[in-house]
Amino acid sequence: MSLPIIFGFILVGLILTYIGGMIITVVAFRRSVVWGLGTILLPLVGVIVVFRQWTEAKPGFLLALLGLTLAVGPFALGDVRDQLQKELVSKFPQASGVTAGLQDKLQKLEKNLPQTPAETVPSVATQTAQIDQLDQEISELTTALGREYALLTERKKTLKTNVPEDVKAFNEAAAVYSQRNTMLKTKREERERLGAAR
Repeated sequence: MSLPIIFGFILVGLILTYIGGMIITVVAFRRSVVWGLGTILLPLVGVIVVFRQWTEAKPGFLLALLGLTLAVGPFALGDVRDQLQKELVSKFPQASGVTAGLQDKLQKLEKNLPQTPAETVPSVATQTAQIDQLDQEISELTTALGREYALLTERKKTLKTNVPEDVKAFNEAAAVYSQRNTMLKTKREERERLGAAR
């Protein structure tokens, strides 16, 4: 699946979810102004409106559910993340070396993690080695993300918002940064888990 198709699914899904939410909000306002405002301010109230006014809110709920499925669906198809990364690296070759190195390290780390609960608990020496490796990877990733953030900040200052290609390229670079930031958080959580297990 190509990147424009993936973004198309996401965009259509988000639009349908928004329209479905608006239908539910209209149903809530028809009930009373308080319910309508509650739906806008507290998302849980929208769920209550759906259950209490099912016959009227059903189309909005089903539309929002369809939209959510379309928006999240491409990410459930397996290779979407890898394809996004490949396309982004091809558009931003300066980040490819850092990304490839971090990806290799992440794969090595994933191979070292127990695959099933039945596996034996690693020894203290193994845990210490894993912690040291994670500390090094976290340090490298933190440094790389700091540079990327600085580059994105500078790029944002010179971004021409009237040029769709520039905006698209910036958004794609920001998505890569966000993905790598999530990876850093995961590594930090793993480091905390390993440290607590010792």
